[in-house]
Amino acid sequence: MSILYKQQAYFLPVSLISVVGYYVKGLITPQVNTYFLISLITTIPAIFLGRYLNHQLKDGSFFRYVYWGLIVISLILIISTLA
Repeated sequence: MSILYKQQAYFLPVSLISVVGYYVKGLITPQVNTYFLISLITTIPAIFLGRYLNHQLKDGSFFRYVYWGLIVISLILIISTLA
């Protein structure tokens, strides 16, 4: 069995139990649900775009672009908090 399946077998039930706990504590409100649904509008196409680009780019260059993008976003966030 692949490590990926073992991780899914662990994280899916734990995540579902966590969501139930968040609902019970009142941490998930209708506003949170609205924001979640809005985020899906960009998340789902981004997943397919990322998969497409990952298959098109060779030699691990996709991951280099992703890592550089994360570094740039991190620097922007750090600078914006210091300003």
